[in-house]
Amino acid sequence: MVTDRPYDGNGANPYTVDNGGGGGGVSIPSDLPQGSRTILKFLKEQEANGMAGDEGVHIDAIKRHLGNGVSQEKCRDMCQQLLDDGLLYTTLDDEQYVHFPYLLRK
Repeated sequence: MVTDRPYDGNGANPYTVDNGGGGGGVSIPSDLPQGSRTILKFLKEQEANGMAGDEGVHIDAIKRHLGNGVSQEKCRDMCQQLLDDGLLYTTLDDEQYVHFPYLLRK
């Protein structure tokens, strides 16, 4: 959620969550739905740990991370929205994903 608090550079940026933790120091937009933020955080972790490689992370691994409460269809819909927003990109096929900042480091 975006707030109206000013960001003066002396503390946590109120416009983002995670404040640039692992995965290249790029923050995840705080106005994304929780499921989308979870996907991006998972991809950042996988990329930071060297588990993603250039081929990215398969949709099945993302779904497993989200758990049983999220259907495969809902997982695909969330990934598609992140693709549409320019925050995710496919690699080898339409089921392998990396998040945008990972591509910038290559």
